[in-house]
Amino acid sequence: MSFPYGGSYSTDFIEDWVKICLPAKAKVTAEHEDTPFGDQCVLCEKETVNVSLENLLSYQGLLWGHDFILSPPVSL
Repeated sequence: MSFPYGGSYSTDFIEDWVKICLPAKAKVTAEHEDTPFGDQCVLCEKETVNVSLENLLSYQGLLWGHDFILSPPVSL
């Protein structure tokens, strides 16, 4: 949640990898703007898992050559 995205702490790997979950940060900050920062971080961790699952499912048919659906649907 507090990672600087301005490039002043640029790395070869971490900054681009962390940007994958900017939608989780945006959702948490929009829906929980009055929540303490530490609690926002916990919520963001959980929402990041949802973003990662959505990303994984976007590769249906490419992963191992199989189509799949999570059943029951997984969400935190």
